[in-house]
Amino acid sequence: MATAIYIAHGLPYLAMLLSSLRGLRTHNPDIDVVVAARIPKPVLPDHIWGPRDRWICVPDDHDMPDHQIAKRMKMDLPDLTLSERSFFLDCDTLVHRPLAPFLRQLDHFDVLLRPHIDPELRSNATAPTGTSYKVGELPHWNSGVIFFRKSEASAELFKLWGEYFDALGLGLDQPSLAGAVAKSAARVGPLPRVANAFTGDLKLRDVRESCYVHHYTSNIDADLCKALEAEMNSLASMNGWSVDDTSRSFFQNRIAGRLARGKSLSGHGFWRRLAARMVKQPK
Repeated sequence: MATAIYIAHGLPYLAMLLSSLRGLRTHNPDIDVVVAARIPKPVLPDHIWGPRDRWICVPDDHDMPDHQIAKRMKMDLPDLTLSERSFFLDCDTLVHRPLAPFLRQLDHFDVLLRPHIDPELRSNATAPTGTSYKVGELPHWNSGVIFFRKSEASAELFKLWGEYFDALGLGLDQPSLAGAVAKSAARVGPLPRVANAFTGDLKLRDVRESCYVHHYTSNIDADLCKALEAEMNSLASMNGWSVDDTSRSFFQNRIAGRLARGKSLSGHGFWRRLAARMVKQPK
């Protein structure tokens, strides 16, 4: 048995969580789920929550914004799992296949991560990466999908990650993860693109046809945005919550922020229809 772990802070992230859970439950019905959130467990749609699942209510930390709390909690994943083998998924993911092949790879590795093509260059700090290299000179890894097994080595990697994150003070988790992987004795294996596929990767036929996890990040087209907003409104209705202006505009603002950073959207024509098929509308 394995455990899937999510960290969700705020109503929009809960909506993305439910969207991800639908695919996870369809293709991995025997997986236990742990969710760490800032609120007690809400009313959820039928068939989403299993009898062995665990909802962890995270205490407030007024010294740290929500997005930084979510990043910092990734470094405590070994304390959240229910199993010897586990995986973490960012909420902005969609699961399309059984994930057993990557759990089996943990026979040979402590941690599995997707290599990040572009290192984080917003800091050239030489310390505390634990190496003689600058942050931008180290190999980088995406932290949106992480497979790991319980071991002293993996526990050391996550501990180093947290120490470097706190010391760097960047609010970004990839520079500190780069230092932790470089310094740790953990055996880190590379995840293929199909295990953590960005929307742009789906232009490649082999990735599109064999995608296990679609990590859409802020690459949200009109159909995906509509589906996530419907998920959010449905969840709010079930729990008697009001949807404030910040939550209501969250996905549109996320798209606008992506475009403002000079990035494009990959949701035109065929890609838009593909994204629509990837997300199930809430019942």
